Formats: sequence, C-alpha cells, structure tokens
Amino acid sequence: MFCQTYALKRYWRPIRTDSNDPALYPSEGQIYNILDKDQTDELMKHAIAYHDVEIDGQVDSTLKLIRRGQVAQPYNRPTKPLRVIRTETDADAEPRLETRDVVKESLPDPSSLVIVERYHTNVLMPMGEVIKMFSCTLELLTCVRDYIKEQKYGHGKLILHRDISTGNLLIFEADDGSTFGRLMDYDHAKKASAMGKIESQIAGVAPSELDVQRDLLRPVIKYQTGRQVEDDVIDVALKWTEFGDAALAYIKDVIKSTGSSDKASDKPLSLTDLGWIDTDQTQPHDWPDFGNREPSPGERTGTVPYMSAEVIARRSLFPLSGNSTIPPFMHQAIHDVESLLWVLVRLCLTRKGPGVNMRRDELDEDSLMYDHQLKEVVNCLFEGSDVEVKDNKVKLVQNSDLAVFEKRVVVHFHPYFEPLKPYVRQWWATLLLGYRHRGEEFYNIHDHILRILDKAIIEISRDTVEDDKAKQAELDRRRLHKERRLATFRPRDLTTPPSSPLSLINTPPHRHRSYQDDQDSPLAAEPRRKKLHQ
Repeated sequence: MFCQTYALKRYWRPIRTDSNDPALYPSEGQIYNILDKDQTDELMKHAIAYHDVEIDGQVDSTLKLIRRGQVAQPYNRPTKPLRVIRTETDADAEPRLETRDVVKESLPDPSSLVIVERYHTNVLMPMGEVIKMFSCTLELLTCVRDYIKEQKYGHGKLILHRDISTGNLLIFEADDGSTFGRLMDYDHAKKASAMGKIESQIAGVAPSELDVQRDLLRPVIKYQTGRQVEDDVIDVALKWTEFGDAALAYIKDVIKSTGSSDKASDKPLSLTDLGWIDTDQTQPHDWPDFGNREPSPGERTGTVPYMSAEVIARRSLFPLSGNSTIPPFMHQAIHDVESLLWVLVRLCLTRKGPGVNMRRDELDEDSLMYDHQLKEVVNCLFEGSDVEVKDNKVKLVQNSDLAVFEKRVVVHFHPYFEPLKPYVRQWWATLLLGYRHRGEEFYNIHDHILRILDKAIIEISRDTVEDDKAKQAELDRRRLHKERRLATFRPRDLTTPPSSPLSLINTPPHRHRSYQDDQDSPLAAEPRRKKLHQ
C-alpha cells in the first residue's frame, strides 16, 4: 500500500510592517494557497496545512511577544581615532577593532542589522528525497525538468522562488512507483502585484521601414557568419534590441552559440534552428511587474553556493542592448534558472554516481586520488568564501568565450556525468545570451531550457547504458528507509508488557544514521583521518 510521509517545518518567518500593500509580501502559506489552488491531490500540494503559533491568544513573535517591543539603540562608532596602545588604567583596556582595520567586503550589509519582526510558524508539507540521492541519470534529468516546469508555472502566477538549492529540490514517488521532482520551500519567494507588458521594438514600425532594416542586415549577417537567415529571425532580433548593430550582434551570438555557423548550408536559418519561438513579433510580451516591490530589511535571496552571479553581486552585469546603460538589479526568472544549473554542476563535480556516500574521492585530501585542481574549482564556485564565490561566478558570466566555462568547469565533471556535458554547455550558452541581449533567452528562459532538457532525456534514454545495480541499490535504500520511518508510527501491541522491547518491524536492529554514513558531511572524513594516523 502506498503511504506518503510528511515533514513539519517550524521556523520564524519575517514580517513586513512598513508596506501599504500586504499583497506584495505574502507569507509562505499564502504563496502555497496561490500555487496549490484547485489542487486535490495532497502529494502534489506544496503544503497540507500552515499556521502561526499562538501563546495565550497572542502570536509567538520575536519583537512584540519575546522582546516586548524593546529595541537596542544603534551604536555610533566614534569618529576620532582611538589610541593604538592602551594601559591597564584605561576604562576599556581591551584592543578594539576599528573600521579601518576591516576589509570592506567583510562588513555586514547594514540592512541585515535591522531588527525584523518574525512570527513562529508551522508548515506541514510532503517529504521526499533530496536531489543528490538520484537513482540514475535519467531520473536526475527528469526531476530537473520538473523543477523548471514548476518555476515556469510559478512565474505565470507572478511568483519567483529565489532560493534554489539542493535542500529545496526533492524527488517524490507516485502511486505507481514512478518518480518526479518537486520544488519546495517558498519561504524566500517574492510575488509581483500584476502582470506587466514588455513592448516590442517593432510595434508600430511601418512595413517599409522594417523591409529597409531587413535589407540592411541580411547581407551583413551572411558575410560575418557564413549563413543566411529568414526574415522572421531578423524580426525577433529587432523586437528585443535597437535597430542596427545591436540586432546584428544578437543574431551573430545566437548563431555562434547554437553551432549553426559551423554547418555549411545554403538553406536560410529559421526560428526553429535557433530555438526561437514563432509568435507575432509586434505584440507585447507578458512579464510579472516587480518594480513596485522593495526588498524587506535583511531579506535573503538565495543560498550562496547556488546564487546566480548577478544575485550574489547584487548588480546587473551587462548594459541594455544597444547602449551603455546598466539597468538596476532585480531578481528575475533567469536568476533562478541559473541557480538550478549550479545545483546540477555541483553534483557533476562532486559526486561519482547515484545514491548515498557518493562524494568523490578526489576531493578528500587524505586520499591517494586527491585532485587539487578539482578541489580548487569546487572551492571557487561553491565552498569558498562569499567573496570568492561571487568573484569567480561574475568572471565566468562576463567572459564571452564559451570555451572558458568548458576548460574551467565542464572538463572536471566525473565520468559518470559525461552524457550530460553537451546539455550543460547549451544551458550555459543560453543563460549568457539572455544576460547579454535581454531577448528571447531572457524572457522565455524556461521554454529554452525545457527544450534542451527534453532533447537530453530523449537522447540519453536512447544512447546511455545506466548502472542498473547502483540504481536498484538506491531504490532499495529508499524503500527500507521509508519502512523504518513508518514503523515509528505503527500501533504497538498492547498485550506486550511495557518493560519489554517492542519489535516494530521484522528487520535487524539498526542505528540512527550519523555523519559517518554520509561522505558529503564535512565531519565524515574525520574518523578516516584518525585511522590513517594510528
């Protein structure tokens, strides 16, 4: 019999108290009401129930209940430099760390020091397996595709998740035994107030003027790329960019990224060849309007190892197409899609196969297989300081040479993930097009990545031989782990004397899983080091 397990999430959610529009800052539970509206299958819901904890009829809160409204006065650092040397007769003889002695990047964001009211909240939600416990390549890709679909669905509901990480990407089992991916934990999500419109650059342009632009661009594209393009391709570029050089640069980059310039053919490139969508290019594009939503004090927008380059840098990295104006930063759909790619990349770099205990031996400094270059890549992109992660991701995104991502990142993938390499490259190239030109790949990013993943799933299921033994081992582990969890809640035999141990299931005694069972834990290597030195 199929039986679903649930997790009770308990945390302190921040409360926005300075907004005149509460709809702009919904709670996590209210986000789930929007996403799960009309959903009857509990397994497909993000939350079964939620509520704020109350004590004697009052919400359990940090500011009003616990602090009773008391707030410390801000400390003003003295402007006059203090003496470098102090004597024991001074009122404060301890050396003091001055701002001049602190690296600027290490100082906290002032907004993070603002006291934020928080409510004690409970959320009951379905529980699945984290994505790093995938059972095979095909399951991994299918779940990643499901996550993109959920991002697209949420975006259509004016919602951005903003905290894509391994802990929020779960694998669930359906009634028939098949698995699927779910994007969970929307506690850092934001919601737009309304659906806005992105106007087309060619809306209202006279047909004769459009013909002139096509005639000007067509021969230059042929000369610089070696390929002809259909008029629809030029129209898409003109829709999103300024006329002239900006449209030309956009088309050239797309042709290069898709590899179309390497294929000798007299047939003009179509929208389909470039992965673009065939729509009326004169019509505006629907887009959630987050312009009137200001970040809350101390508001977080992601988990650092998986943050996109622009999010962690807190700035836009590229000017608007056709000019030198860099737009103000705003968390958009493309940033969540980049975060999901970083999750996939980290799995490919740090794991050697499906299931548990699969962290690569090359990352263990005590192993004979230790790979310093691999360790450096992982530290630079994921496990280093916030500043280090930010600087390296920004450099990668700002580099126009796609080969750099290949040499610095993809080449270090474990051989198990070799089949994923071409699709990771396409994903990365699509993101760069979106950032640089803010065109099709920016405003239709979900459709572009879904197309890549659909192709990957078809080709890998056809051409890749999976490790059936490793797959079955992970599926067996899940089954046993679930049985042990459920055994805790089975009714006890009332005829058994209270002093007698109860056998809940017919399995040998087992111990609780500790850090020693998981090589991903930073403590896991400690016992091995002690053993080596004995």
